[in-house]
Amino acid sequence: MGQDTITVEAYCNFDGMEPVSGKYVIQDASEESLEIVSAILAVNDIEANFILRESPCRNALATRVGKRRFILYNPEFIKKFSIDAQSKWAVWLVFAHEIAHHVHDDDFSETNSFILRKFEQKADEFACKTLYKMGASMDQMLSGFRGYSQYSPSSSHPAPRERMNSMMYNYKSRSYDFGRRDSIYSIEDGAIVRRPYKIDLQRKSNSEDKKFVGPPTPRYAKKIDSTALRFLIAGNMETTPEIKIRYFTRAIQAQPDYADAYNNRGNAYCDLGRFREGIADYTKAILLEPEDATPYNNRGLAKANSDKLKEAIQDYTQSIALNPFYMTPYYNRGEAYLKLGQIEPAIADFDKAIELDKGFPSSYAGKGCALVQLGLFKEGIEWLDRALAINPTLGYAQLCRNNAIRQMPQSDNSGKNEPKH
Repeated sequence: MGQDTITVEAYCNFDGMEPVSGKYVIQDASEESLEIVSAILAVNDIEANFILRESPCRNALATRVGKRRFILYNPEFIKKFSIDAQSKWAVWLVFAHEIAHHVHDDDFSETNSFILRKFEQKADEFACKTLYKMGASMDQMLSGFRGYSQYSPSSSHPAPRERMNSMMYNYKSRSYDFGRRDSIYSIEDGAIVRRPYKIDLQRKSNSEDKKFVGPPTPRYAKKIDSTALRFLIAGNMETTPEIKIRYFTRAIQAQPDYADAYNNRGNAYCDLGRFREGIADYTKAILLEPEDATPYNNRGLAKANSDKLKEAIQDYTQSIALNPFYMTPYYNRGEAYLKLGQIEPAIADFDKAIELDKGFPSSYAGKGCALVQLGLFKEGIEWLDRALAINPTLGYAQLCRNNAIRQMPQSDNSGKNEPKH
């Protein structure tokens, strides 16, 4: 298609702050964004009834121009949003939110504020359920929203705090059902393609392409006591670890088998450096929900911070076994291997983390530091440069890069004094 211009008269966008309607320059979507959208479609078994295009809009929006439906997104916003949130799931939430407006056939010309806010609440619900099905934790799901906490409600959107409350309420509570699975969606020649399910399975069995094979359908949590849920939400909304602990403790008192409350209290304890108490809470969460990958990863990180690296690796490995599409334990296990001097398995884990989330700079930095430890200074610096290109403030990547330059043979040191951003 190349570049074109469309006139947008009405739309729904992610934060309700798009300035005006008017002409929007659009161009072909990137392969990465097409991959994200096709995976969201596949996990929900739904058909793409829209065209995905890049555009210099504020962030992302869903609109209809004549009979054609569009999702427009600003690639610069997507990149910055992911960096600020330090999680790929922030971007996935944005795309899932906009897809929902088309799935729900929302009327973009609606002017009633009450109805518009309902549109946004339903889009958020669809997005959070989608991310849960794909293996995102509650914190990962909300990672992008934290940057919007200062925003007030608008005529079309509830306040971010209200939206976050609603999403935390709907997380794990119930699933969307869009009918039986008779097709799957993938990317071919830069477009979202629908294929019959059996044919697609045959195609994948004859290739190594596993980009769109999602995690197994998760089990849904037991019924949550409403009082316990209110305390959990209150704790998640706080920023002070001590206050978080109070709320999560009250959630546990209201419902003693509430695994998420134990997991989140464990996070708060670890934020205070109280790793022994954090480990105890993660262990309780694991006993209550042994199929949940998140507390295994979190317990592994707490053990790593307690200098129990071998035990941490065991927890990361179990987390990966439960959800092979969960990037974080691969990265954390790579860091643990690196600290133990096991460079090759560390690099393998960093490579897998990069495959799962190409926008997470620490994985590039980890691989770069591992290569430097092997004496592969030039290659290590190249990977560190890639990390710094995504996030120039990544201090340990810059430190590792400077050390590599000092250790490099002089003949290889020319032109390596500044990172390539």
